[in-house]
Amino acid sequence: METDKEIIKYETFINDILKEDLKLYDYKLSKLNEELTQYYELKSTIKHLLNLKATNDGTNSIDVKSLMDVGCNFMMEAHVEDVSNIIIHVGLEYYLEFPLKEADKYVESRIEMLMKQVEHLKSLVIETKAKIKICLIGIGELQKMN
Repeated sequence: METDKEIIKYETFINDILKEDLKLYDYKLSKLNEELTQYYELKSTIKHLLNLKATNDGTNSIDVKSLMDVGCNFMMEAHVEDVSNIIIHVGLEYYLEFPLKEADKYVESRIEMLMKQVEHLKSLVIETKAKIKICLIGIGELQKMN
């Protein structure tokens, strides 16, 4: 009778706490991966613009054609004459204008920071899965005793 209560306690801990933690970590990882994807795309765009500037003798008057999403997946062709600076969303609805080389450094540092967060979350996932296994082993031992 006492072991049945212990088994129920372990099962409740697994289902109510550990599995919920795993769901939360999975959600956070997916959000971080989305943000990382956006920063990698931005990094690629910056590299492309830097290459355009380098091939155009370093002048800023490069006519770049691009498709812009103006909302609800409606695309519009845009022409950019001066690609010496780029505006980046830095968080909390703030945007900063960067020269391309500084923007590249900023994006690289954001990617490094996000990768550290991803690694931390992955280690938390591993720890939580290990705790679940330990609890399941404990449940198996209690069932053997019963």
